[in-house]
Amino acid sequence: MKMKQIEQGNSLSPPPPPPPLPRFWDKKAVLESVTKQEIARFWCQKHINERSISSSLSRLQHVF
Repeated sequence: MKMKQIEQGNSLSPPPPPPPLPRFWDKKAVLESVTKQEIARFWCQKHINERSISSSLSRLQHVF
């Protein structure tokens, strides 16, 4: 009877956990400064404004 309990116990044991990830996969997110984000947002907006102005000018040139 003890043999049956041991056999049943072995068949129901969960597999071992996976090994830990290598260090290069476990990098933490790099924090960016607020100033850097504001500068990036400024230049992005400036490029958008320049595109809209240049497209408006090209439309005006076709009219005249």
